[in-house]
Amino acid sequence: STYIGGVVSSLVDRTFSWLRIPYEEQRVMLLAGAAAGLSAMFKAPFTGAIFVLQVPYRSDIAPNALVPTLISSVSSYIVMVSLVGTSPLFQLAAKAQFHFKDFLSVIVIGVICGLLTSLFIRVYRRTKKWFENSPANGSGSGPF
Repeated sequence: STYIGGVVSSLVDRTFSWLRIPYEEQRVMLLAGAAAGLSAMFKAPFTGAIFVLQVPYRSDIAPNALVPTLISSVSSYIVMVSLVGTSPLFQLAAKAQFHFKDFLSVIVIGVICGLLTSLFIRVYRRTKKWFENSPANGSGSGPF
């Protein structure tokens, strides 16, 4: 769905190539098209827009594409709901039942994963530092 929206956006850009749209605006059009496809498919316009805005920067949001992406997401959502209705496209077999024990186990697993993540980051940094200082890197004083 994201790729289809991006392809449609790219085709529109190529069709109107005589307009000579700047690269940054082409990129915004691509993001808006991808957000429209994702929003229509999953019927979640704001989630689709925010997800697509994070793609080019991975740790930030593309600020210049916010308004066009939101407009295309909401527009595609409205069109999709008009055509197929508001029922989910993907049906689940049964609704899950959660109990208090489940929440406790999830909290315990979350704490364990958090601690393991912290350990992983420390090991990663030490390993990286070790390789940067190793003779094989060329910065150390080795026989080669």
